[in-house]
Amino acid sequence: MNISELSEILKSNQHETDTYDFKERWENTNSELLKDILSFANTAHHKDCYLIYGIDDSKHVVGITDEDKNQKNQQMITDFLTHVHFANDSIPDVIFNKLPVDGKIVNILTIKDSDQVPFYLADDFKGKGRPISKGTIFFRDKDSDFGFQSVPPYKTMEKLWQKHFHLDLKPKDRFPYLLDDICNWSWHDGDPEKFVYDIDPNFYIEIEERENQETYKQVESFSVNLPNPKISWFSVSLKYNQQDVMNPLTGMSLDGGRGFVVYPEISKIKDLYYYYYFANSLREKISKVVNSQRKESTDKNTVDEYFDHIVIYENSDQKQSIESEIESEKIDFSSKDKEVKELNKHLTTTFGKKYVERHTFSSMISQIKLTQYINKTINEGYALTCGGINVH
Repeated sequence: MNISELSEILKSNQHETDTYDFKERWENTNSELLKDILSFANTAHHKDCYLIYGIDDSKHVVGITDEDKNQKNQQMITDFLTHVHFANDSIPDVIFNKLPVDGKIVNILTIKDSDQVPFYLADDFKGKGRPISKGTIFFRDKDSDFGFQSVPPYKTMEKLWQKHFHLDLKPKDRFPYLLDDICNWSWHDGDPEKFVYDIDPNFYIEIEERENQETYKQVESFSVNLPNPKISWFSVSLKYNQQDVMNPLTGMSLDGGRGFVVYPEISKIKDLYYYYYFANSLREKISKVVNSQRKESTDKNTVDEYFDHIVIYENSDQKQSIESEIESEKIDFSSKDKEVKELNKHLTTTFGKKYVERHTFSSMISQIKLTQYINKTINEGYALTCGGINVH
């Protein structure tokens, strides 16, 4: 939560909701603190929740000072929750921060949204304050007056388990979670080719060869190092109950069918385009399912070689940071005559002399150099000098 988000809450007419609660002071006991954290961790919506300390129920900012001996920091919160025995080892993700408001300091605990609900204890929690029995479920539900009951209403538990199993999501939003369950997908060869989620066969992936292959690029910077650099192009459709849940993606068969991937995303640095995925993105997950189920035809070395020539970012912040850093540096990614000749010779073996003579591959070499540089920066954590490339 930032200062503008807190200001909006203070301006609103609501004093208590299923996403935030004001507290004039920190809880007197860890038992009370744990109860409050669990109450916000066990919510059926998909929003982060907040415990806001230093603001009373009337929304007057009183602030938190060092005189509040119950005040916590991030390390104390993390250590506390780590030593609580949660069922299924699912620990709520809680982040501590401070904000200045009206010349005073407000403490905020952000309880991150999670699908691991319901959170409850595997062992009794004993200490100062009221003990918490194992199996007790605290919850925060607007239909239950934001309270705690010895047994949550059936409707509340139903919502929590729906969230846990992603049954409250639309089919498009459920796909990323189902793709993580790689072992429960099965391959159905045919035209079109299908990959079916066995637990719920209404979900499936349909792969169909694209017509007019000659209108697509036959080689890209990420395929030149493969034994067979030629790319075949496919349409990848995610379907639920025979209906597309989103626009079809573009798929690629690599190295004569020894690997299959969804076409990566494209970005640009210093007027150079390069290819990337975000870790655990839909594109990456589809590729993993297809290659896993096509065990007999998939060559792990082909797939690994492909991903070695693609950038994998953890998130958009990392991407933006690295791109900004490289933009500000004076680095030469241009190709050398010798490198162009070597690449032309390599590609002539697959595509023939006439095809190679019709294309200029210098920009492809620059893409490879840029990709190598970004990957080294990610892996080693600092800027590196651009080196040569190997096109074989």
